[in-house]
Amino acid sequence: LSGGTRTIILTLLIAGVGAWLLPITEQKEDADA
Repeated sequence: LSGGTRTIILTLLIAGVGAWLLPITEQKEDADA
């Protein structure tokens, strides 16, 4: 893969993982608060 394509794929992966983990993180913060 070219550098640009790899960067796009990594960005999409990070965005997907972030969107998946965000609700879990918010629940933990609410529980601790």
